Amino acid sequence: MIPAPDGKIDINVEAIEKYLRRKTMNNLIMTHFKMEEFTCKCGCGQNDMEYIFLNKLDVARGHAAIMVPDIRMVVNSGFRCLKHNRSIGSNDSSSHPRGYAGDIACTNSVWRFAMIDAFLAAGFTRIGVRKDFIHVDVDPLKSTEVLWIY
Repeated sequence: MIPAPDGKIDINVEAIEKYLRRKTMNNLIMTHFKMEEFTCKCGCGQNDMEYIFLNKLDVARGHAAIMVPDIRMVVNSGFRCLKHNRSIGSNDSSSHPRGYAGDIACTNSVWRFAMIDAFLAAGFTRIGVRKDFIHVDVDPLKSTEVLWIY
């Protein structure tokens, strides 16, 4: 690194954080999911999910399988680019474009109970329930210990 004329070294903190995050992601081993499942559904190819979210979701899937061995967790929506997020009517404060959220398909009450139990056991503190999916996120900028319905 070459010091600036004033002798100070310019450090690109954003680039360092991005590098460390990618290095952490490369070491992530998920038992129950593939990274591709979280890619933006618009076709842009973006997938910038947060490690803490993916780790908790993988733990939750393992926990849910103890209760209901044939349970499936299908990712309806993981990462969303801002363009896609806006196109589906979501707002810019959504946790999806920042990689902190996922919507998991769920269409029956037995699986819904098992999933919610598993999400809580894995440490999720933000859960939204709709008839056909469950939203979970770990967004550090939002209130915790909340459960809502759509």
